[in-house]
Amino acid sequence: MKIKFISFLVAMFCLMSCIMPLVISSTDITPRWDNSLSVSVDVYFINTSGMIDVHIYGNSEISNITATATLYHKNWLGIWVESGEEWSYNVNQSYLSASESFTGKSGRQYKVELTGTVTKNGYAESISASATAEC
Repeated sequence: MKIKFISFLVAMFCLMSCIMPLVISSTDITPRWDNSLSVSVDVYFINTSGMIDVHIYGNSEISNITATATLYHKNWLGIWVESGEEWSYNVNQSYLSASESFTGKSGRQYKVELTGTVTKNGYAESISASATAEC
């Protein structure tokens, strides 16, 4: 009887160790920012023509959005290095939407990092997002 009980406990422990990470990881998603409703950046290619889309939507009381999108590529060592392309934005409204173009090199991986500040009632909140794609 004692062996069955111990076997039962071991089986329950194994089962719980598999289930608990699933339960813990399925938490509610909360916004990352107070001032921004959404922040997104995307990079994609049509042949070697690269496009970057930037979208920042703030709450209705936003007075200013500043942002910089920086383009990187992976070198032959697999390290991200700046590609020399950078775009800066500064708008006095509650949204920023922009598209930029560049020429990529076929087979090369690219990453765009978006950093910025969204200001509401004097409170400046930092934002960031990134995206990757292969040309």
